[in-house]
Amino acid sequence: MKRIFILFLALISFKGFCANGWDLRSIANASNNTINLTRQDGSVYFKMPTSQAKALVEITDKFSVLSGIYPKIYLQESDQINAFATMRHGSPVILINKPMFELIKVDIGVAAALIGHEMAHLYFQHGEKNSQSQKEADAASAIIGTLLEMFFIGRYGVIGVGSDIGNAMGSAIQASFSRDQEREADKQGLIWAIQAGFDPNGAGRLFSIFEREKGSSLISFMNSHPNPSERIQNANNISELYEKYKNTEVLVSPELLALNKLIDEDRKRQLPKSEEGIKGVTAFSSKDYAAARLNFEICSDNKEVACLNNLGVLYHYGLGVPVDIKKAIDFYKRASDLGSGLALFNFVRASTLIPNRRADVFEILKLQKEAIDRGSANAMGTLAAARSLSDNSLLPQEWKEKLQVNIPKESLLNYAKAAAMRGAKEGKLALGIYYLYGIGVQKNIALAESFLNQAINEGEFRAVGGLHYLYDIELKDSAKLDFIKSKFFNSQNKALPNLITALYYCTETATEEMQKKCFQFIDQAKYFSTGSSLYGYLKLVGAGTTKDEIEGNAWLMYSINKMGLDFSTWLYTKNLPKLSRSDISKIEDRARQIALEQ
Repeated sequence: MKRIFILFLALISFKGFCANGWDLRSIANASNNTINLTRQDGSVYFKMPTSQAKALVEITDKFSVLSGIYPKIYLQESDQINAFATMRHGSPVILINKPMFELIKVDIGVAAALIGHEMAHLYFQHGEKNSQSQKEADAASAIIGTLLEMFFIGRYGVIGVGSDIGNAMGSAIQASFSRDQEREADKQGLIWAIQAGFDPNGAGRLFSIFEREKGSSLISFMNSHPNPSERIQNANNISELYEKYKNTEVLVSPELLALNKLIDEDRKRQLPKSEEGIKGVTAFSSKDYAAARLNFEICSDNKEVACLNNLGVLYHYGLGVPVDIKKAIDFYKRASDLGSGLALFNFVRASTLIPNRRADVFEILKLQKEAIDRGSANAMGTLAAARSLSDNSLLPQEWKEKLQVNIPKESLLNYAKAAAMRGAKEGKLALGIYYLYGIGVQKNIALAESFLNQAINEGEFRAVGGLHYLYDIELKDSAKLDFIKSKFFNSQNKALPNLITALYYCTETATEEMQKKCFQFIDQAKYFSTGSSLYGYLKLVGAGTTKDEIEGNAWLMYSINKMGLDFSTWLYTKNLPKLSRSDISKIEDRARQIALEQ
């Protein structure tokens, strides 16, 4: 019983990263003026003003706009003056030790210099370039173990297992960068600070503090970094760029900040409230699904959001019970009716799995937007990814406009950024697509590859098409392309990866070669899901194949008869006035033949 209440105390006190670390974004969004940072044993480590956490988060968000890197940021208990930047299973993380926090908290310029420096390590992928350091960090992380929320929410959409928890790291884990890499990070971090409107002399003051500080707490930090006097001189040289950059202040979009607040509100709404709810998520985390179900059933009777949603998860994925999509949908709906954005997202996702049920794309879009308005990061990323592919596709402009549901492209980019910031794999997929094509951002293939790989490593299968396109068209890397093909295209069900990949090739700016590949992928998926609809459209307009209006309309009719897809119905109805009775008869005969060929 004591362990259960300790877990609950940890949840409500924003304990987030490991046994001695706290999520600064959660603290920044709290309604109280101060938050007790509580250790695992229930003792209070530090009373932190929310204003100080908010200042560090706002600095991080400004740099995110400039760098395209969206890290989680944590305060960590330690007696060492240090800060860390690393990738944990594809997700960027910054940790600031408490003694370092004490040095920077009173000076925004100094704080900006430190955070900019750490984000530059992530931007230049310094950790990945030092394979030995990465192996050591992974080994240490494996020894310490992992916490719950990011794993479970990534796989199942479970709520209430912690508050924004990533993979555990101990205070001894430190990315070991070369001194040249440290110099490179100093320079880039200061340039970002200047561009974002921070004091250009902040870096000089930061390094002066390091030069002034003595004692064992700074020894490891000093040994791995250039001499402070050298760093001060370099910072002073770079700060001369201030006159060049001072008029280009970058402000974080108020919409992006508002979206992050919505996400925090939804996650707080989803925390387990009862003893049974806490027992349920604890049992779930240890894969004791029978005990989890029993506890969730008790607290679901009291209309507890976490319990209702998590029962839906159990039946959705068959965890300790037979898969029952209808039961899952019922539990998701009940949790959604209580205001949960994640439960509504889960409800929409599960509803599309009912066999022979006509999917109303406009209803789906409406519900996804509602889930976004409630704070679902998963819905934000999903809609941003879907719209980025749709808006950039070969589909008729009139149809694309019907799918836009009055959401401007600037908002979609903020959806992607907010979702990625908060660890949603759908957001990482969306940002991968945006950087791949240069939609709303400067095209950046390295960032596109990074985000797409993060997404696919977290189970976001739709990223496979983006990686196929990237290695085939952008990088022409046959080795990586062969790896993608062998891993995802040699299964018995080849239709799904082919359909997904076609979406990345079928763009409005596609070359003739890309259009041919687009059609080849769709040809492998023409009997699967929306493949028949897209196959009919490509034949109708002659994109990547010989134009054949009878064949194209026949596939649209087959799609209508089989699934009643909105796009097929809209397009065939639009074509109907141009068709003769003889044409319609041929189309109907061919549609029946296609059904027999399946």
